[in-house]
Amino acid sequence: MLKKHLSRAICISLCLIHSVHAKSWQENMRDSIIAINSKGAGGYSTKDNAHDALATAVQWDQKREQISINLAGARPSFCSSATYLATLDALKRSDITISEEAWRALIPHRCQDGISPWGWANSNGPGYAMLIAQLGAGYSYQDWTHAQPYDIIKMWWTTAIGGSESGHIAVYITHDAQSVTFWSSNTGVGYSFKSIPRSSIKRVLFTRICDPRAFRNAGTISPNPWLTNLLRKNVSWKDCQQQLGH
Repeated sequence: MLKKHLSRAICISLCLIHSVHAKSWQENMRDSIIAINSKGAGGYSTKDNAHDALATAVQWDQKREQISINLAGARPSFCSSATYLATLDALKRSDITISEEAWRALIPHRCQDGISPWGWANSNGPGYAMLIAQLGAGYSYQDWTHAQPYDIIKMWWTTAIGGSESGHIAVYITHDAQSVTFWSSNTGVGYSFKSIPRSSIKRVLFTRICDPRAFRNAGTISPNPWLTNLLRKNVSWKDCQQQLGH
């Protein structure tokens, strides 16, 4: 338990250090969202064309030996693809050296949930939060008073977690006592900001990235059967907390 508290404290300290000495992760996420929105909403879809669009938009440029992200090409989109695209683009904007091996591991491709970093982030339940924790890049929490703009927010519309869940993942912007505003790919529109009543959310999980340098560990992410099983199996919140180390 002490180790978990120390890890979170170290992560918070890293956030403060980065905000003073370099362009912060939050600023890079903000700039990524602005850049994505500038290409248009693009429509919402969870069909094969949206998965293929994301996979085509993010490629390794062998000639230039760097990652290539075509923000205009990732259309149509869906909520987890939008969140992951913003994360990768913010990482590209960061003043961090990422190896070809790590970038290639991060590139989204058609795969089952729980397979590869993208498969973790695209999973039901706390998949994105588990990816960030496994990389050592940040931590998750549920306290609304702790929320900061450009954290990631996973919202569940029902109490089900896993195969029969209904929810949404987005980039958190702000909230008050009655509503929450976020950015994601939203049904019927695509990339856009949206505000909804907080009362419509049955459960929430925030994720904060504190040390983007930890994305260098992307090549160590292995298949996670627990996340793969969430395609058809429901789990309890206690199970999720155990996976997250809470």
